[in-house]
Amino acid sequence: TRDLDYENLEVRNFKCMKSLPDNDNKLLMMFSYDKDLMRFWNDPLKRIPTMQTYAAVATPDFSIYPTMNINEIRHNIYMGRWLGRTWQNYGLYVIPTIGWALPDTYHMCFSAVENGTPVIISTLGCTDYQEDFLRGFNEMKARINPPITLVFGNMIPGMTGTFLNFK
Repeated sequence: TRDLDYENLEVRNFKCMKSLPDNDNKLLMMFSYDKDLMRFWNDPLKRIPTMQTYAAVATPDFSIYPTMNINEIRHNIYMGRWLGRTWQNYGLYVIPTIGWALPDTYHMCFSAVENGTPVIISTLGCTDYQEDFLRGFNEMKARINPPITLVFGNMIPGMTGTFLNFK
């Protein structure tokens, strides 16, 4: 792992990904529709030279919803983790994006992430489900123990820990 200057870290959406000299303080975020994220799954090595110019890269945030079939959830988690590991093999500093559905998905959603790893989460769409969100958030903290959580979206009351919030 490398030390990131979290206080000066900027975010760039992968749709605006360019190889620029000032990318060394940018995190490449991967929040979008699954159909957009599939470009990474379909050709995982194509964008590596550009991604290598960034300080860090998030794993793709493939959908995880309570209404999804458990095998769809498992496959979406697998795709994100596999891409993250592949990119690490090419020297990218990868921060896992963590999502969850209901408690019966926690064992999958929080697996294959090393204890003490910084993580990225999104609170978009969680305002009406704060209790379920906080239950999963607290379980994620217990299992992964991230030193810092990068939050995309508004903070949810009741979240505890060290955060970097991007809105």
